[in-house]
Amino acid sequence: MKHRTRLAVFCLLAAAVVIWSVQPLRLAQCQGGEPRFSFPSARRFAITSYFDHTHPYVLYNTIDDEIAAYTTERGLRSNNCFDCFWSGTVQVCGYYTVLQDAANCGAAGGRRVYYDMHPAIDYGFPLNTAIAAAAPGTALQRDILGFAVVIDHGNDYFTKHGHVDRNSRIAHNTQVIRGQQIALSSNTGTGAAHLHFEARYSGENSTVFDPYGWRGTWFTDPWNQPPGHTES
Repeated sequence: MKHRTRLAVFCLLAAAVVIWSVQPLRLAQCQGGEPRFSFPSARRFAITSYFDHTHPYVLYNTIDDEIAAYTTERGLRSNNCFDCFWSGTVQVCGYYTVLQDAANCGAAGGRRVYYDMHPAIDYGFPLNTAIAAAAPGTALQRDILGFAVVIDHGNDYFTKHGHVDRNSRIAHNTQVIRGQQIALSSNTGTGAAHLHFEARYSGENSTVFDPYGWRGTWFTDPWNQPPGHTES
């Protein structure tokens, strides 16, 4: 009898573990068929440029001298603590969010949230780091952002992985699963190696949004962009 009781308890615990482990996957589908994106690599790397929430709809052509991150941090040119330079035809501006040492533009404690008008998240991937699909879909080769892999996730959602190594890209029109390698990082189209991770809705080149702008049990994005793609 004791053995049967122990076995029953063990089975219940095992079932609970299984249910708990699959629960995030069940909850991961957001409204309107929106996929929930994982980190685009098996390893974690620091964010080097946030998605600019001050102008999430206007693409690549609105320098408003302000950057806002999902943490609600804001970097302002009006602080007189900014660092701008030209990268090809694009002006890259980083603004400090904390000014603990105004004379040195926050060098003693402030940090920048590069860069103004950025429609994606940049990660500091070293050269030749494996890049993974953040959700299932169809991988497409594109000669943009240097070289890129675009994934069509269905329901009119797309992700773009920019500045990758051209020859490392997965074959065009390949079905991929979450976590599958799709390319290696590089510095194509830019000066330094990194990954440009971008999300689009309503078409591959249509509305841009923060790929991690979710509402749910674990995280709330205060900007919740674009309208209609999660609850208001």
